[in-house]
Amino acid sequence: SNGVIRFDKMKIELSEMDTYAFDNFLGGEGSYYRAMFSYESNIIFKGFLNPSSKIGMISRDDRNEVIIILKGNGLIREKEADSDNLSVYNVSAGDSVYIPKGQSYDVQNTSQEDSLIFYSVLCK
Repeated sequence: SNGVIRFDKMKIELSEMDTYAFDNFLGGEGSYYRAMFSYESNIIFKGFLNPSSKIGMISRDDRNEVIIILKGNGLIREKEADSDNLSVYNVSAGDSVYIPKGQSYDVQNTSQEDSLIFYSVLCK
């Protein structure tokens, strides 16, 4: 199904969208699920990363991204453009991480029991 969009208020119902499953996403480990909405060049999705799972390195060449942690605990490793330098962020519910365009990152759920749930907003 598609998300509910009311352009008068721009309400997006991610809970009513199809959720897609990915195993070993981008060379990561374990299972990752997401519901996604895109409009023009902007994207918002709700991600669910299973316990002890990891999303492989994602490159954001053309967009800025904000990741907002809703539930769980994890690590986000951010790689600077044209560098091997990594910044490592321990994240938990309520934390946000900004990824500027040109950077790369990966996400790891550090819990062995609970899913890491987050929103991701990508804008040009």
